[in-house]
Amino acid sequence: EGCVSSCPAFLCGDGRPESRSIGIELVNRGKVPQDWRGAVYEDYGMAFGWRWWEEYPQAQRDALKRLVEDIAVRWGIAVDPDHVLGHYRVQGKRDPGPALNLFWERNGNPRGRAIWGR
Repeated sequence: EGCVSSCPAFLCGDGRPESRSIGIELVNRGKVPQDWRGAVYEDYGMAFGWRWWEEYPQAQRDALKRLVEDIAVRWGIAVDPDHVLGHYRVQGKRDPGPALNLFWERNGNPRGRAIWGR
């Protein structure tokens, strides 16, 4: 499907990142209305022009961390921002959205520690 400029060259050099990547799909509603009754993350930075996002449950975040670390060990992949990235850095899709903070402290409500702290 092509690549955006933030896609690392080793992954998108030929415009086919799917041939050298592992995709992990997380499920949540993404952006939600402010009065949504589920767990909500308020994004102060309004990523993608939206302020309210469904929160990822801690169990889902923990499972993602275990899965990525297991894959990384088996395939010799570094767990860092250059090798573990969301769709938005590859193809411009909204996934995983600002509610999932891989390597950065989350600026919003509730604040959140990075899955992989620095």
